[in-house]
Amino acid sequence: MNGYGPSRARKLRKQAQRYLRSLGYKILGGTKMLGELKIIDEFADKFDFRMFGPALLEKEVSWPVDYNGNPMLFFIGLPANLLNKKLDINLYCNIFITYDHEDDQHIYDLSDKNPEPNKSSCVILSDIRSSKVKKISCIEPSKKILISESDDEVPYWLQDPIQKSNMSFQFQIYAGEIDNMFQQDFGDEFYYFFCNENCSEGNVFVQIT
Repeated sequence: MNGYGPSRARKLRKQAQRYLRSLGYKILGGTKMLGELKIIDEFADKFDFRMFGPALLEKEVSWPVDYNGNPMLFFIGLPANLLNKKLDINLYCNIFITYDHEDDQHIYDLSDKNPEPNKSSCVILSDIRSSKVKKISCIEPSKKILISESDDEVPYWLQDPIQKSNMSFQFQIYAGEIDNMFQQDFGDEFYYFFCNENCSEGNVFVQIT
């Protein structure tokens, strides 16, 4: 099985650490802020750091739904130990968001002012040894993600800085980057991902100009 091996994980971790040191960022707890994400026009394997495509979920885990009972969109997946090096290399982090390509309501639902953020985005951790590919609400194909080497300040806030007492900022991605790569219409906003130290809880928040 062509999985996500230890050597590859170490390489990405070192890349992330070099980027963070160049920014002068302080690592909070056991989590690491990865910074700005860049989508690469290469097909991604199910174990890769990737955007869209199928989720990787354990058999007994249900696909998450939003506040309207609609299936959330699989947004980003990555090995959990990229967020916290103490986590088992076999854990995979599935990130979901509410999304409707015919309506921009998701932009407001993903606001950090939403009192029930888990009804608009969530994280599901899976053990890759007992997980299967699931496709319920997906955008195809899946593309690889890398950490962008840029001199821009990260996080780049479009509004007031987001602060969550039990979670820390991990990475951001610009919606225009998504639209250019996938021919979607996400808009002109930034998506920010926050999670707790063991990656068991997390949310995506959106800011617009």
